[in-house]
Amino acid sequence: MNKSYENDTILSIADYVRQGEKHDGSHLLGIEVEHIIFDNAERSIEYCSFDGKPGVCDIMAELAPLYKSAEYSSDNNAGKFIKKLVRSDIEVTFEPGGQLEAAMSPVSSVAEEDAIYSKFLSELENACTKFDCHVEYVGVRPDKCALEVQAMSTNRYAAMDARFRCIGTCGPIMMRNSAALQVSVDFSDEQDCAKKLRVATCIAPLIYFLFDNSPVFERAKVGAEASSVSEKDVPPRMARYHIWRNTDSDRTGAIHSAFGDFSYEKYACQAADIPIIYTHGNHANLADEELADKLNYDYFYGPHTTREISHNKKLDPEEIEHVLSMGFYDARVKQFIELRACDCVPPKYAFAYIALVQGIFNNEDALNSTFEIFKNANEQDYINAGQALYRRG
Repeated sequence: MNKSYENDTILSIADYVRQGEKHDGSHLLGIEVEHIIFDNAERSIEYCSFDGKPGVCDIMAELAPLYKSAEYSSDNNAGKFIKKLVRSDIEVTFEPGGQLEAAMSPVSSVAEEDAIYSKFLSELENACTKFDCHVEYVGVRPDKCALEVQAMSTNRYAAMDARFRCIGTCGPIMMRNSAALQVSVDFSDEQDCAKKLRVATCIAPLIYFLFDNSPVFERAKVGAEASSVSEKDVPPRMARYHIWRNTDSDRTGAIHSAFGDFSYEKYACQAADIPIIYTHGNHANLADEELADKLNYDYFYGPHTTREISHNKKLDPEEIEHVLSMGFYDARVKQFIELRACDCVPPKYAFAYIALVQGIFNNEDALNSTFEIFKNANEQDYINAGQALYRRG
């Protein structure tokens, strides 16, 4: 065994991913969609009420009777509010800028997901109507610059915001103004995971391009104004791609071993070796007393990695889920593989994309044929493809 794997932290992350294997062939689809809500004056609303306008908190409260349970949070702006609604077929929560996220329960067919999502959208539109609001399907908030949006001030989001304001240029935009459609697929073993991860990563540049649904970026029209300002400020196209390439290079782009000899342990090493943004728990056993003191606060951001702060201890599932969630790759592995390059798009296009994913990843012949196209691709090819589509279309 590689000596870098002889570490309980690494092995516990790898084992957690391995536990996601589906050996019975019952591979499911999972879907998460983020939505930006607008009032009838076409002004986007934020997570709580500001200036007499409703907030997403109000819409969550209106939806609550339709759900089995609710989880609450609080901050100085909103006081106590519903952060998550749960029932058997769906969980509803929201992102830092008030993007309402619907996570459908994994099912076996596109038709089943369509039924769940359609029911949710009907309920959401009814709730929005009570506040003279409606859903618009767009990948980036068009009417406000990110720093004009009040972000929810949980410890996790405060730590992320602090880091992203110092690293890259688009972290606050990602947190406050972006809305995505994410699809997850299952894998049967490490080899199947490696194959699906390679394909999911290699098609990501095409997904950014084909499902680009962000015509406005920081109140500027994408493309038309790109020649008159720095490309750093306004992308020529593919705003979601632009955002992720300018957020935090330590945790975006590709999982490196997707283009090599992938293993759960190699992936665990990459996950454990990126700078941690947020952590919780008692780290008083660390040799570095100054670092231990910092980490015993509710949140922490800095250059230290999970491997450094874990002191070779086995992580529990909650800790591992957090570590993996802090990698924002185009294709991300948890106990399933997430495809993360698609903007929020209108439902008919969303289900065209979902059907495409289903057709590639849950059909062995299609998966093998697609893998053949990319089997000799390397990470530089993937980078070049993304840049070519971004710059020239």
